[in-house]
Amino acid sequence: MAIPDLKDNEVGTTSVVFRDVLFLTLACFLIIIVLLLPHIAVDEEQKKQEDPPGTVIVEISWQSGTHTDIDLWVKSPNDVRPVGYSNQNGKGFNLLRDDLGSANDPLPENYENAYARGLADGEYIVNVHAYSDRDKALPLSVYCAVRLKGEHSSTNIAKKVVILSRLYQEITVFRFILKDGKLHGLVYDVPIKLRSQSLGQEQ
Repeated sequence: MAIPDLKDNEVGTTSVVFRDVLFLTLACFLIIIVLLLPHIAVDEEQKKQEDPPGTVIVEISWQSGTHTDIDLWVKSPNDVRPVGYSNQNGKGFNLLRDDLGSANDPLPENYENAYARGLADGEYIVNVHAYSDRDKALPLSVYCAVRLKGEHSSTNIAKKVVILSRLYQEITVFRFILKDGKLHGLVYDVPIKLRSQSLGQEQ
């Protein structure tokens, strides 16, 4: 009686086992990637929020949870018109966030920011304006800051807290001159209207 040759069966079994192990390994790898994707996306989004683009960054913030709309207005040497809620994209500055207060906003924080790409020589102006106050929260303290962002670090140009005491009040927070990418002279706050310039109104 002949003894059956098991070599073919052994090769077939080994082939099936190897294929199954390879398939399971690839499946596990794909599952890990799928599970990590949301975390990567969230991290990138948080990085964008924490570190706005541009080289001149202006930020304002005011009391959280209030239904009070404070507007940021900025102007760079390259801007023909001041940049704010009605003109969000200039040739120099871009308004990154227009915060209307706590209405229709899932976050309690109230803040606005703008950025300019490049460091054009000339005067930069930063104003804040009290647009609306449904909560009757005025007077309100508004924190304002300007920084220059380099390739590996950022430099604070100025920071200040101003008080908007009435509706439609506009305050010039900062005026400064950049030359060759650096602050030239002192930061000053001689008043100048930006909102009325942008809307074509008389000052």
